[in-house]
Amino acid sequence: TAESGAYYATYAIGNVSLGYSKAYKATLIANDADGGGSATKVEYYDQSNQSIAYAVNDDLTISYEVEKSEANYLADGTASIEQKSTGVQLAYNLGGMTLAIARNSHENPSYSTTNADLDQTLIAVTMAF
Repeated sequence: TAESGAYYATYAIGNVSLGYSKAYKATLIANDADGGGSATKVEYYDQSNQSIAYAVNDDLTISYEVEKSEANYLADGTASIEQKSTGVQLAYNLGGMTLAIARNSHENPSYSTTNADLDQTLIAVTMAF
């Protein structure tokens, strides 16, 4: 049977907020998208997240996050692969509008070992009416 679970904790003191979470996920082996042998089938994923945010003032917030996820395979001889993402975010509120920018880096996306690391920048504008 498929199994999953997670827990998290947050703590705030003054203008600083800290966060941590841990999650586990085991899919049904029969549903694994890989049609190959058991050596390439993932038995479970182990994920952890850490974050810190600092509210500079009522309008400006800066945050940093690290997410690690590890694919663990059925075959003991198959090395687990860790996927790691880091990000820095900046958000500025202007009344009913928020301007945000995020810069993220991803190592081993899709649990690939081909060194196809990715970087991305996201700019967002949201408005409340």
